[in-house]
Amino acid sequence: MHRGFSPLKRTLRSLAALLTIALAVALPIAPARAQAALPDNAHASSYGTGWECDYGFRRRLAQCEAVIAPANARLNGRGDDWDCVRGFQRSLAECRAVRVPANGYLAEFSGGRGWACNRGFVIEDDACRAMTLPENAYLTERGDDWECDRGFRRERLACLAIEVPANGFLSRSAGPRGWDCERGYVASHGGCAAVPVPANAFLNYRGDDWTCEHGFRRIGASCVAVAAPANAHLDNSGAGWECNAPYRRRAEECHP
Repeated sequence: MHRGFSPLKRTLRSLAALLTIALAVALPIAPARAQAALPDNAHASSYGTGWECDYGFRRRLAQCEAVIAPANARLNGRGDDWDCVRGFQRSLAECRAVRVPANGYLAEFSGGRGWACNRGFVIEDDACRAMTLPENAYLTERGDDWECDRGFRRERLACLAIEVPANGFLSRSAGPRGWDCERGYVASHGGCAAVPVPANAFLNYRGDDWTCEHGFRRIGASCVAVAAPANAHLDNSGAGWECNAPYRRRAEECHP
C-alpha cells in the first residue's frame, strides 16, 4: 500500500473505535445475577445481601407486616415492636395502667411491678407499709431499712447500747461487738487486756502484738539474741544469720 493512504487508514480506525464505545454505552449490560425481588415495605440490607423491613414493619416469613401498637404504646427504637408508655405495663397485646398504692410512686426498674415505695415505707404484698423505727435508730440512705445510732448495736428489732470496756473505743469495723481495743491492748474475755511486751521487743504496727528487735528472734514469749557463728553476719530480717563470702553454711557453722 502506498504511504499516502496511511492518514486515511488511521482515521477509519479511530471512527471504528468510537462506534464500538458508543454501542457499549447505549446497550444495557446484563447483571451477573438477577437480584431477588423485595417484598412490600422492605429495603436492601445495609450489611451484605438480603433485605430488611422498613421502620414500623417486622418480618413474618417472606413478608413485612405492619407493627400495630395498642393504646398507650409506641414503637421501639428499631421499629419492629412496641413498648408501653410511662405509667403502663405490657400485658399480652395491650398496655394496662400501673396501679400505684398509697405512699408509692412510679418506678420503671422495680422488679416488674412498675412502682416503688416512698422513703420510710416498705413493700408488703401490693401496698406500702410504714416502717417502725426503734429508739436510737435512723433510716438508711435508700430509706427501706434502718441502722442504729453510734454507740448502739442492732439486736433484732431494737438498738442496744454498746458497753465499751476500759482501754477500748467505739468502732464500726469491729462488727457486732461495736468496740475495739486501744493500741497496746487486745480483746480478751469481753475486755481489753494489755499486750505483754518482753525485753528486746516492741509493739507491731497494729498495736495488738509484739515483734523482736533486730538481732533477736521470737521464741515462745521471749526475744532471744541471734548467735551468729564465726565468719557470719545477721541477715536482713535480723532474726537469723548468713555466712560471709566465700563461706557456706553447714549446720550451724560456716565453712570455706
